[in-house]
Amino acid sequence: MEQEHDNFTLRLHSKLTEINQYIVTPGTKIHAVLVFTGASEISSPSAANLVRVIRELNGADQQDPIATDDVIGLAKIYDALARNASQDGIVLDLNLLDWSQVSQPYTAYFGVVDGLQLKGWWTIHNKRLLAKNIRNALGLTDVNNQIRTTATTNPEHFWYFNNGITLIADDVLKAPVGAAARASGNFQLRGASIVNGAQTVSTLGKIENDVALGRVRVPLRVILLSQTPERFGEEVTKNNNIQNRIEARDFAAHDPEQNRIQMEMRIEGVEYQFLRSEDFVPSQASCEDAYVDVSGDHNI
Repeated sequence: MEQEHDNFTLRLHSKLTEINQYIVTPGTKIHAVLVFTGASEISSPSAANLVRVIRELNGADQQDPIATDDVIGLAKIYDALARNASQDGIVLDLNLLDWSQVSQPYTAYFGVVDGLQLKGWWTIHNKRLLAKNIRNALGLTDVNNQIRTTATTNPEHFWYFNNGITLIADDVLKAPVGAAARASGNFQLRGASIVNGAQTVSTLGKIENDVALGRVRVPLRVILLSQTPERFGEEVTKNNNIQNRIEARDFAAHDPEQNRIQMEMRIEGVEYQFLRSEDFVPSQASCEDAYVDVSGDHNI
């Protein structure tokens, strides 16, 4: 900020001119990031120094602050390394046909989505669409083969034969519409995940016939979680899947111990697979769980 370069190592001098240009550009913000391998909190004297620097950059009145800071210790580093990126929420653009809204007790939307749109989601996000589901895509099962056959040979019948898709989202943005414009609504779903209908969306996502997919209509529900009780999304997932034929190991999806084991094994370079999935390939650096149902309890 003071254009003093002497304290910077020589290998950084070539960057300082470019940095100085940004500093004098209106609207530039400064974010100071301190990364270290100690605890997630720095000592009081160090914290005071950081606060002093940020205060000096922002000026005495603090009315238009340009500087912020972030302290990243070992705990945050470990969490970032261990966290499965596929579990992070995604953003989906949705065009919902013949839609309507449920307002009480929690907000939800329902309507119809075309198969080509679902294929687009799967092409972009793949298994991340199913991050909060209890199963991934299962491949060429009898049910999935029937889904594919209906979509390609009788796409107009698909809505009548399919149970549809349930999707949860942390938040939703809706384009303004008039009272008579419920035939088609445009939404942006944030933190979205399909919690029922994994086989439908993954199967449609692999069909090459886009013309047929454009004629496929799939029932869709979107449940907004922003004002629901804690863990309500997990309850939605569980209760939307108990009517299907599932195996005991599928319930591992919401077992915190299984997630803990997976995180710690990932740090050691081992892939621990506890969800049934067609993509899992056994190797020397991977393992699957083995679930046994004993008196109603699911144990490894």
